Amino acid sequence: EAYRKICEGVTPQFQDASESINSQLGSLQTVQHPAAQSLTSLIRQLQGAEKQKLHLTIAMHVERKRAAQYRKSLEDEAEHSKQHGLKPECSCTKAAKEVLP
Repeated sequence: EAYRKICEGVTPQFQDASESINSQLGSLQTVQHPAAQSLTSLIRQLQGAEKQKLHLTIAMHVERKRAAQYRKSLEDEAEHSKQHGLKPECSCTKAAKEVLP
């Protein structure tokens, strides 16, 4: 939940920065000078790298959350085994079998 709120707050800032950069690039493209063309190309490359970094960061956060959930399920299973043992007649085990194929 906190992560989602942070993302919601940061997204408009990224959009504003992107719009500003794109506006400046538009102005820079009208300049007929080799240095301006090189700068435009470098900025586009940087934007592509930043976009890729953002996608990788999001993927990393998703995988961290998934790993945390998996760890929690393993801890819960270990606690269940500790409390009930591996008894097939345990009501918790029966309920799990009904839910899981």
